[in-house]
Amino acid sequence: MGEVVHTSRVKIVREKGPTRRAMIEGLSEPVYYGVHGGIMKFYKVEPEKEHAATLDHIVAATAGCMMGTLATVMAERKIPTPEHLYWADVEGEIEDVSGVLKITTIRVRYHLKVTEDKVADAKESFSNYITQCPAAQSIIGCIKLEDELIIEK
Repeated sequence: MGEVVHTSRVKIVREKGPTRRAMIEGLSEPVYYGVHGGIMKFYKVEPEKEHAATLDHIVAATAGCMMGTLATVMAERKIPTPEHLYWADVEGEIEDVSGVLKITTIRVRYHLKVTEDKVADAKESFSNYITQCPAAQSIIGCIKLEDELIIEK
């Protein structure tokens, strides 16, 4: 394999009902997990307060890492990526597979506003960034990844 560069240490406690609180070592704010929407209906629970599900966090974390990796690759080509020029719409398909919820697809649709002289560089960056993304490389083979770059001039 490779050399361990970080060990993630997390303490998770169950609060009331499906709500869990995670304290990640080195961070001062907790992360909450719970249920909402279709996941709440699937499990037939009514929490006092809805929270993003652990599966939502996997979808968001994967897409966030992909987006950051692509921005890093584009920065090498002097393509700016502040939020008014670069954002992503993300969908995670969560299916009932034999009674267990499973993320089957993560779809990331990037939007990038660039000048005409940077379009080719943006497309080249997009063509190979995924091989450098830690989260994408961690789940490839388990979850289908679909990505698209929409360039607005």
